[in-house]
Amino acid sequence: YFAYSTNGEKFEEFDFTTNKQSTLDKFPNPEELYERWQEFTQQRVIDLSTLPKGRNPFLIPLYYDPQKEPRYYQLIAINKIIEAVLKGQKRILLTLATGTGKTYVASQVVWKLWKAKQIEKVLYLTDRAEVLRDQAYDMFKALGDARAKIIEGKTPTKRDIYFATYQTLYSIHNNKRLYQEYSPDFFDMVIIDECHRSGWNRWYEILEYFKTAIHFGMTATPKRTDNIDTYKYFGEPVYEYNIDQGIEDGYLANYLVQRIFTNIDIKGVSLKEAELQGAEIYIPEEDPETVIKEVYKAPEFEREIILPDRTKTVCRKIAELLEKYGPMDKTIIYCVNTDHAEEVKKEIQNHFSHLGYSNYAIRIVAEDKDRKELDNFRDSEKQTPVVVTTVDLLTTGVDIPSVKNIVFLRTVSSIVLFNQIIGRGTRIDEASGKLFFRIIDFTGATKLLPDLRKIKEPPPSPEGPYDYFYKAQIFDSKTAQPLMDVRATLILEPHKMKVQKSDKEGIIFFENLPRALSKLILEKSGYNKRVLNIKPTSDFNKVETITLSQKRPKPKITIKGINVYIETEEEILIEAGGKRLTKAEYKEYSKEGIRKRVVNLNDLKSIWLNDKKREDFLLDLFSLGVSPEIISSILLKRSDIDGFDALTYVAFDAPVISRDERAHSLIELKQEFINSFPKKGREIILDLIEQYRIGGIEELKPEVFKIWRFTQKYGGIRNIQKALNTEKLQPIFDKLKEEIYEPAGT
Repeated sequence: YFAYSTNGEKFEEFDFTTNKQSTLDKFPNPEELYERWQEFTQQRVIDLSTLPKGRNPFLIPLYYDPQKEPRYYQLIAINKIIEAVLKGQKRILLTLATGTGKTYVASQVVWKLWKAKQIEKVLYLTDRAEVLRDQAYDMFKALGDARAKIIEGKTPTKRDIYFATYQTLYSIHNNKRLYQEYSPDFFDMVIIDECHRSGWNRWYEILEYFKTAIHFGMTATPKRTDNIDTYKYFGEPVYEYNIDQGIEDGYLANYLVQRIFTNIDIKGVSLKEAELQGAEIYIPEEDPETVIKEVYKAPEFEREIILPDRTKTVCRKIAELLEKYGPMDKTIIYCVNTDHAEEVKKEIQNHFSHLGYSNYAIRIVAEDKDRKELDNFRDSEKQTPVVVTTVDLLTTGVDIPSVKNIVFLRTVSSIVLFNQIIGRGTRIDEASGKLFFRIIDFTGATKLLPDLRKIKEPPPSPEGPYDYFYKAQIFDSKTAQPLMDVRATLILEPHKMKVQKSDKEGIIFFENLPRALSKLILEKSGYNKRVLNIKPTSDFNKVETITLSQKRPKPKITIKGINVYIETEEEILIEAGGKRLTKAEYKEYSKEGIRKRVVNLNDLKSIWLNDKKREDFLLDLFSLGVSPEIISSILLKRSDIDGFDALTYVAFDAPVISRDERAHSLIELKQEFINSFPKKGREIILDLIEQYRIGGIEELKPEVFKIWRFTQKYGGIRNIQKALNTEKLQPIFDKLKEEIYEPAGT
């Protein structure tokens, strides 16, 4: 609530409780700040002095985790949510960008409210994947044995904090939904993770059942046209922190956009033209559902028409990019369907078979079934799998910090889904040195970048009276038999609906309906989903007839032997300073940022040679969106240069020198330095130079002697110290770095 800066003489204070800035002669003492804060919170919430001792959640310290220091926006979010709870708000929404710690915030909110006895029983809901439930369970470790997981057929009641998926709670147990095993007032708070994922509208039913609880929704998606219903249910977020803020603050990885289109993605595929090219065309015979079109467009590729030549071409391009950017950079490829994901996986695996990994590329289409492979992919310390092909299962919640490439081979029309997909790449990963990621777009999905969309408000709710009825009987379209247990969802307005199952006669009946048109959604396992606009009636006895058709694989046309090639590659756009910049603009932006921080090339070199100064300097640049990795890979298209040379090229127009050139110059021109060591020591120095040539300056620290290359050849540290004729290794590394940057005259 209070921020301070100083020039060493006076203090500048910004008071967020009044939004006023003041100049102070001395720093306020803790008691004074506490009084001001308490006055502010009492005005906005309740009289905190009336709370019994130990019941004020604001005074409960955060659960201390030595590996997770709370960030400023997380502290604000925690306080905003607690404030809303104390004000008696029953629906609370938090919007935090993917990778900024929604689950951490929720765990601290629950910790403080639970310790202050403001809440006792909490239900934490995730969608679909047990891995998301387990991630949340682990994050709430402060609550220890107070936690419990709700699994199929089990309804524990002796704990306080419960974790479950929507699907588990919606499963049948003892002839009713599992969540109905709990009394409606069992929970004090229900937390809905990724609450925008309302495709099944299942969480609404669960919330309606536990309607006396506080409903706390979390989403990574800012208010957009296709999630406006979520905001209508919960109201405006108590706090919002978006991806642009995260990038600007340096908490999220910056992203680059590369748009690539094949000739057929631009023009479409004509069966007549394919036939003239001599292509092999397979059309399913005698199938009434197969409608032959004159031209197939990109959104229909792999859905209605299979194009192996396109798959091979785009996979060849992906392999080419991975070879250039880094063949071991972890990559997720979003495909059209599971068959498409399998074909793409096969192509990528074959392209990189020479690397010797049987699991270089894998397909993950079921997060729980493929749990072991997913865990390996998530682990930054494990090299393989490198590439994962999927459809949409890795779109929310799952933490994969080391992912450097997000590839779109499927069209996406939902801004919610698009934001969730790119959210897989936004986490910074120190273990793998990842500070930015690439969005490689073959389908035009990046047209959905947030600033290209406008919010469209939903239609107004229907006016009363609510005195009409709707009755229907549902049959199998082929057998004409009544269908039991069809799930019928009648949408009356955003997040207001009625749900029931058809009886053994296939009957559904709704009453107390508005007189306006309503949307009816019918779902049954093994049958195609059906969506209807229905007109309620005043006639209690009127019964409509509805049919559902059984699902069956839809035959697809296959074309082999057409000419597919990359037709256009659009300029990469770089996000920095809150704007999307071209490469030329980014170069100027980076130059300005660097020149404000260093006077000349020698000034930059002195910073670069000091590990701590270099780390601080790079973090400072990174907060601006300036990265040596982006400069080298995007502006220079080089993977063999040092970060120092990338920065000097931009800031001072210095010639670009590769690590290989620096290493050779040192060996050729600095024999006096190398020969100052005993014979065994010279071998070690040459190996260190080689280590630099491969990995850069970050390799030049005493810890490098712990890697296999050195332990296998020289043994332990004592042997290396003896060979180098010194007890202190750091001065040798300092001198080596100086020599590396001298030969080229820099």
